[in-house]
Order: sequence, then structure tokens, then C-alpha cells
Amino acid sequence: MKFYLHFGIFYLAFATSQLLFIDASGAIPVGIFHVVSYFFLYLSIGYMMGFPFLLSNKERTARKILFFVLLFNIAFLAGRIVSFEPSVRELFDQYAYWRPVFPEWMRVVTGVYAVLAAGLASFLFIGHGIQNREDVFVVRRSFWLGSGIAILMFASIFAFIAAPSGSFWMVVVATFLVLAGLLVIMRGVFYKKDMARVPVV
Repeated sequence: MKFYLHFGIFYLAFATSQLLFIDASGAIPVGIFHVVSYFFLYLSIGYMMGFPFLLSNKERTARKILFFVLLFNIAFLAGRIVSFEPSVRELFDQYAYWRPVFPEWMRVVTGVYAVLAAGLASFLFIGHGIQNREDVFVVRRSFWLGSGIAILMFASIFAFIAAPSGSFWMVVVATFLVLAGLLVIMRGVFYKKDMARVPVV
């Protein structure tokens, strides 16, 4: 739930600012919102990476991961502040899109970090399901969680690595993948033992 909370704050700060500031005069306020939003994005990824370790009763490892993520997050935030540039307003037919502007290498680093974190979490969940294949509940729940996180991994590739400049259409594709991934993860989070008796449709 902490992953969902911080990811939700990321989207709230990132998207709401684009609704509040419509004309070009909002470039600096939107840019500030974008910088702040990424802080919560990194935190959410840290919780996602530590989640499999929590389920495996390795709370110490999960805490260490979150600590290093927090240090990295602070360094990244400092880099964004130092290299701050106003967001750029781009028009697509009747839609306005505020593109966050920061060094492309930082955007790629964000993508690599997100892909590695999601890939690790997905691998651990699916591996956990395979190791406990005699327990239908564990297998199905692990595969729901692992599959949803894998979808987020592909979203990161589209949003950051394939579009280091923040291309509108790549971000749109990534956003739909994120929505799909979050729904699949939520299915796994709320998966109950009595549901394991029902055949998968």
C-alpha cells in the first residue's frame, strides 16, 4: 500500500499541475511540480523493490534497499534542482501536454533504475510462485503480482529509455501500461485463499 500511496502522489503532483496551469505562463510552477513528483516516484519504486523481501520475512534487507533508494533519491533531487528548467507546453490537436525538461542521461538513469527494480521484483515473485507450485494460492498470487510488475517494467522502457526527451506519444503508451500493471498488481494484492479454488478464466 505504501507503493500505491507514493506512486499515487507522484501521479497527483505530475498530472494535477498540468490541469491547474493551462497557458504558457505555468512553465515554472509545472516544472517545480514535476521535480517534486519524481521524488515520490523513486520512493514508490523503492517500496516495490523491497516488497518481495518483506513477504519472504527479510525485513532487514527491505529496509537496507529503502535506505539506499532514499540516498539515491536525495542525490537525484539535488541534480534536478541544480539543472532545473521550466517544463515545455506542447499542443496536440485540442490537448496540451507539459513535457518535463531535464538532462536526458538523468531520464535514462531513471528508466534503468525502474527497469532493474521492476525486473528484480517480478523475477522474485514469479520465482517464489514456481518454488511453491504445490500451493495454488501462492502460485496464482505470485504470478498476478509478478506479471503486474513486469508490465510496469515495460512502461518504464517506453517512458524513460525509449523516450529520453519525454516524447508525448511514448508517455501516453507508458501511462496505459502503468494503469494495466497497477490493476494486475491490485488483483494480486487482494487475492484471497478461497479464490484459489475458483478456476482461472
